[in-house]
Amino acid sequence: MKNVFIGLGSNIGDKHQNLHRAIHHIQAMPQTKLIAVSSFYPTKAWGNTEQEDFLNACVHIQTYLNAQTCMQYLLAIEENMGRIRTADKWQPRIIDLDILDFNSEVIHTQTVTAPHPYLHERMFALLPLQELFPSYIHPVLKKPVQDIITILSYSKL
Repeated sequence: MKNVFIGLGSNIGDKHQNLHRAIHHIQAMPQTKLIAVSSFYPTKAWGNTEQEDFLNACVHIQTYLNAQTCMQYLLAIEENMGRIRTADKWQPRIIDLDILDFNSEVIHTQTVTAPHPYLHERMFALLPLQELFPSYIHPVLKKPVQDIITILSYSKL
């Protein structure tokens, strides 16, 4: 089984309920076991900052699915929950599901990039990931999650 960390975010409607619904759907994915759920983190919007704040979290699953199939399920969950994708990436959304890390593998396909290409820039993804996996080492940067958080914190000063 592969260890996968998925970032969740919502800034439309009942954000808590949206995250709980998404977690329920993730738990129902075939060949997948939900291991842990992080705390929920209220955060400012990233990218397009002229929108409602987000509620973010991270889940740890173990799965026999490959990265592409896992991503297909996550996209189906988003669609099932009412997510409408637009050409403009950083718009409000009922749910956003991102593979943050897929078994510490470096993956570059048309549908999946892991680790997530912006992971090292997003405190809202790093903090819940660190909560679930404090010894996480970014497989591209070869840095511990705590070091990345520290660097990001200093860059914001």
